[in-house]
Amino acid sequence: MLVRKYLLLLVLIVAIVFPLGWFVRQLPFGYHFFNQVFKYEWAHIAGHLVIFAVLAIFLSRLLYERYPERSFLYRFAWIAGVVFVVATAQEAFQIISMGRTIGRAEFFDLATDLVGALLGASVEQILARHDGSLRWTPPDTNLHPPTAE
Repeated sequence: MLVRKYLLLLVLIVAIVFPLGWFVRQLPFGYHFFNQVFKYEWAHIAGHLVIFAVLAIFLSRLLYERYPERSFLYRFAWIAGVVFVVATAQEAFQIISMGRTIGRAEFFDLATDLVGALLGASVEQILARHDGSLRWTPPDTNLHPPTAE
């Protein structure tokens, strides 16, 4: 089961790092569709936040399963490190595939990716406190439990 989770993590990382902008340019309809979806800066930012929040949630669950006694800060330090490496690789592949130079936009994307990781890890941490999963279970509403007779 653990091998399957690490394989899924690897697939997720490859999907994130893969230069999507280059790929859609190879498709006749892809580039137009891609530009329509991401023509607004907020859509681009939201995309980065969501992608790296999902990665952080996945990493947080793996780290919690492996090291349940470790603190949130310990797990987040690992998550931030992995996210930084993946985000840097993603930006590098984008730069290479699009023939651009490094600019402020790449540093902004890296910062956005780290914020997405913080949001994802924080949401996972808050939700996991309730029952150890990503499902929130409401507290017991039975105010009068049965008495033993």
